[in-house]
Amino acid sequence: MIKLKRREVLILAALWVAVGGLICGATVWLLTSRPAAQIGLGEPAATPSPAPTYTVQFVEVTARQLYPAAESLARAWEPDAQLAGINASWPATAVDQVGNPTDWSYRFYSPSRSRLYLVGVSSSGQAVGAEHFRQETSAPPLINLEKWKLDSSEAIAHWLDNGGGALLSQNPDIEVTMQLGVDPLGSQTVWFVTGSGSADGQGVALKVDAATGQTSVWQP
Repeated sequence: MIKLKRREVLILAALWVAVGGLICGATVWLLTSRPAAQIGLGEPAATPSPAPTYTVQFVEVTARQLYPAAESLARAWEPDAQLAGINASWPATAVDQVGNPTDWSYRFYSPSRSRLYLVGVSSSGQAVGAEHFRQETSAPPLINLEKWKLDSSEAIAHWLDNGGGALLSQNPDIEVTMQLGVDPLGSQTVWFVTGSGSADGQGVALKVDAATGQTSVWQP
């Protein structure tokens, strides 16, 4: 049995709260931002990607670069552990700061145990993990690692070039969050990147295919 220090327990508790909030937030965004004409009609039309305009300044610490530390810990927990989700956030960020080194949260699922395992990896590469207390009644959608080709920095670049950069320029200090998961409207592995918290209530949410880079824009 893994014994955790008080500080590690507090970190993991905070990560669980953050993960729950991000999942709920993304679900609400998807349900409320979908245009009425598209409800029941499947996937919205993909938005052509414009010529790159913004450059992500921070590419040294990304979701893919920190993933081996998370996977190693999860496989030590259970050899059949599989990736179910990744997320991170940048509160009060700016165009030239979004994507800077931050802590990442990785969720794994073990079919043999029917449980989730959460791993928090700091920007310095230190990993802490713990098993979720509740047994899952059904397996969550799992990420196909072969289809995870776009790193977090590339997904952020797509978001900046498709409205996120303009949003941050006009509304500094808003929060940007991103998740890697399975598209609820299909089976693709996608990055879901959102920027919200502007004074006028505006936000930009993008769904970026992690294999092809195809981008869909969701507006409230």
